[in-house]
Amino acid sequence: MYLATDDLLHRRAALKFLPPDLSRDIEARRRFLNEGRAAATLNHPNAAVIYEVGTDGEDIFLAMEYVPGVTLRELIAAGPLSWSEVVPMILEILDALREAHSHGIIHRDIKGANIKRTPEGRVKVMDFGLAKIAGGSTLTQSDAILGTAAYMSPQQITGQEVDGRTDLFSLGVVMYELLTGRLPFVGDQAVAVAHAILHEDPITIRELIPEVPADLEHIVMKAMMKNVQERYQSAAEMAEDLTRFREHDRLRRAGIHEELDLVATREVFTARRERFLAPMVGREKPMERLAALHREVRLGEGAAACIAGEAGIGKSRLVEEFFKSCRREGSRVLVASCLFGGGGSSYLPIADALRQYFALRGVDSAPALQRFLFDRSPRLAGSIPVLSRFLRFAFASNGPTSEEELWEVLDQVIAFIAEERPLVLVVEDLQWADEGTVRLFHFLTRRVAGRRMFLLVTYRPEESISEPGSRPHPLQGVLQLLGREDRFERIDLARLGRADVAEVLERLYPGHDWGEEFGNLLFREAEGNPFFMVEILKLLSAEKVLAKKGEAWTLATAVDKISIPDKVYDVVMRRLSRLAEREREILELGAVEGDVFHSGTILRGLKLERMPLLKTLQFLEQIHHLIHAAGPQYHFDHSKIREILYASIPPELRIEYHTVVGQFLAESFGESEEHAGVIAHNLLAAGLKSEALPFLVLSANAAARLFAHADAIRYLERAESLLHDLHPNQPPVESVRQLVDIRERRGDQEYAAGRYRAALVSYETALTLTRAAPDARREADIVRAIGRMHYLLGHPAEALKSYDEAIARYATLVDKSRASGDDSRLNTALRELGKLHFFKGDLETAERFMREAIAMAESRGDERLRAAALNNLSGIHYVRGDLEEALACHRVSFALRERLGDESGLAQSHKNIGILHYRLGEPQEAEGHLNEALALYRKAVDRRGEAVTLRHLGNLHYQEGDHAGAQRHWEASLSLCRELGNTEDLCSCLVNLGLVRFEQGHYASAERLYRESLEIHTSQALRNQSLASLHDNLAELYLDLHQLDRAEEEVRLAEQIAADLEAAPLLAEV
Repeated sequence: MYLATDDLLHRRAALKFLPPDLSRDIEARRRFLNEGRAAATLNHPNAAVIYEVGTDGEDIFLAMEYVPGVTLRELIAAGPLSWSEVVPMILEILDALREAHSHGIIHRDIKGANIKRTPEGRVKVMDFGLAKIAGGSTLTQSDAILGTAAYMSPQQITGQEVDGRTDLFSLGVVMYELLTGRLPFVGDQAVAVAHAILHEDPITIRELIPEVPADLEHIVMKAMMKNVQERYQSAAEMAEDLTRFREHDRLRRAGIHEELDLVATREVFTARRERFLAPMVGREKPMERLAALHREVRLGEGAAACIAGEAGIGKSRLVEEFFKSCRREGSRVLVASCLFGGGGSSYLPIADALRQYFALRGVDSAPALQRFLFDRSPRLAGSIPVLSRFLRFAFASNGPTSEEELWEVLDQVIAFIAEERPLVLVVEDLQWADEGTVRLFHFLTRRVAGRRMFLLVTYRPEESISEPGSRPHPLQGVLQLLGREDRFERIDLARLGRADVAEVLERLYPGHDWGEEFGNLLFREAEGNPFFMVEILKLLSAEKVLAKKGEAWTLATAVDKISIPDKVYDVVMRRLSRLAEREREILELGAVEGDVFHSGTILRGLKLERMPLLKTLQFLEQIHHLIHAAGPQYHFDHSKIREILYASIPPELRIEYHTVVGQFLAESFGESEEHAGVIAHNLLAAGLKSEALPFLVLSANAAARLFAHADAIRYLERAESLLHDLHPNQPPVESVRQLVDIRERRGDQEYAAGRYRAALVSYETALTLTRAAPDARREADIVRAIGRMHYLLGHPAEALKSYDEAIARYATLVDKSRASGDDSRLNTALRELGKLHFFKGDLETAERFMREAIAMAESRGDERLRAAALNNLSGIHYVRGDLEEALACHRVSFALRERLGDESGLAQSHKNIGILHYRLGEPQEAEGHLNEALALYRKAVDRRGEAVTLRHLGNLHYQEGDHAGAQRHWEASLSLCRELGNTEDLCSCLVNLGLVRFEQGHYASAERLYRESLEIHTSQALRNQSLASLHDNLAELYLDLHQLDRAEEEVRLAEQIAADLEAAPLLAEV
């Protein structure tokens, strides 16, 4: 190659001469001239122009545009480029290739050294003059001469006919190199590189450079697919993907969250794994049934299904094949898995699935979520705090108020996703799920009808059976309930038959010569379990018992001489025994981390260098077939491999590994609630009990935030047990305080779960513990909680006694706070005393303490506490019937809250002022304030406040004679109360609606509503004046129906309850 000057046109040019030995070859001369003239037809700003093809005596030359600047190879000498710099360059190259390919010109030598970036920033592809014309013959006999081996496609290496897709493979290699600074396929010699291109997969880009977006990684991997049919089919197709990717990123940065729909998907990783999977056989009927259900789903008939089968039976394989077909038909597929061994956060698989969806939309933060929902689904905008907390984008203070509200929000979001296009939501290994996830699946299954949504789960029946005497597995009861749902099906996978095994062998080893005998042996030993069968075949291949001779597979030994272990455990262990020591250590540490593990953990634990580790992981994937990469993480090929490997680790070594994993995760994620359970699990397994304790408490907090009460209780029980283990005799005061805190929290969660008796025990235990670690404020709070539990359990005398004790403790707290000058603590205690006396019905004492609390808050400048105490004082006036006084208190409280910008408090004030205007006979003023309260509650996503306000609006409309309006508001309140589990207001709504139906003459409907309210009272053990009134209403209904015996029974029950409650009527009313 020479740099020359064109004297005629006064321009510089690059001259390329045909080598002398070829110049004398007539055929070579002819081909050179033909190819050069063809390439000269290419005129594109991103391709170096060919000026002339000519001869000078025996010399043949090609004159082309001289391109100043640096090659892409030189550009990355200092390190990889940013992805934002790479994408526009690749788009320019693709533009040139698209033009060339349209003229039948294939470059065949795309590499960084053949591409330059000019000083002006334009990218130019050079050396099209050496291209092969499609359908013509090659310039030389050796393809290797025409391309650097590292950039060649598999088709070039094997001497197949090539087309434009060969250039796309080479461009994928260039992209990989630009993004990572290294080549994807390497070797000491060209033949080693060629072997890597044909048989190995590169280290994933995001493992090397985590900043590269996953979608861009998919594009690069799609370009480098070994199978030409799985690659991009044209430069235009690849350019469209890159353009969509760039535009999606631009919109995301501008706060616009469109979905990114690419030709390249995560299936680029599935494809690399499939080369090592057995073909799926014997599953025609389950696949046909799933396909039929999917067709129904696409027509709007939602469905749910559970695929059941033992470990290794092929559940995941079936699901993979199914969701690939779903994607081909245009359905959206979201896949998540439950974690083995516990430690996963509550609702982890559902959160993972939703995060996958929002990631497609470029939504990765609370502000982005808010913009997206306001734009795409305004009706969901009120759910932003709940959803932000669930996805762990933010922990908003006005998050969900109950489990039911959380579930309702999740149901609405999933329904919204299914409205966009049919949704297939897959959760694997449900036997390892937390209780909340299992129950949520049941809830969602009941809602699938009429939606384009398919819920699909897998589970192992043998692992959902509880040990005798232990707590039943949550899946057992839910599966029984699911069996009653019309749109739910269970699909059981059976083991493969003898004919299925023969078909697997024929498809894996075409042309084998071992007849039926070996197939019979494999069927007998594996007993039809696909996983066991594949592991046996991998073992025999590794041990060279199965070998390929030419095009045929043969056995290296007689069938009766083949040694196969009796158990799958022994087969896997024999395969593992073939690993080098370092390889085994890497896998063991990965197994301790879990089914999914990361290179960072292993780097920390084994103190390895990064690139040698990544190469070893690549070797474990592609040679030993034990793991597979997916982006920046690694998965075991089957969870059973991980389980067997983990079980084989000696106990002392396992403890060391757990120490490494636990400490690494603790340092990496710190106070992250999402990872707290996994961190605690590893630290406990390492025996680091004191280090695990705060993470158990953090896990309980995380579960409580999501109303996963069972999970929260479980974590708190473990934390309590841990403290007892750490200090079996005479624990230090600080540890006792921790025990008190944990037991009180446990009581709070048991109370929230409706387990009042258990909560009572927890609170009483916490109170007993305070004797060793006195804390007057906490003791008073606990005693008050004990009183609340007694009241809810229908023990009015015990409740009253507890309230008296709480009053005594708060009184002591008041005295001590006065003596110590702790005004903040004193102020709070005074208000609590006022509330307790109010509960007892001692309004005069209640008012005295509340007024003192108000005055002190005013003198201290604590406007928030003053506003709250004024609200309490208004309640005292309201009970007395001093409505004007009550209204005056609320107006002052309202002004304070308005100044504070306390929207939650303002909503409460508007509601209470509206109720007072209603009682004062001022309906217009009442309706105005109640509507203001309703708007504020909805803005704050306080659905409990919304439900109460709707009920009072219903009361107002009823009083004004607008029974239709009353019914509308009560029904809306009833719906919210059902979602929230708000039994008190739920009962009120049921009774009010029953009264309307009774007046309308709909006696059966009225009775049904009254009876539902009665059932709630009974289930909650509630004996109060509302219950007495309810029996009275039923008596009136039966009188109208002339059912005198039933009416008399209801009157008797009402009188009995009223008599029982006469000792403390006001306490019962409250």
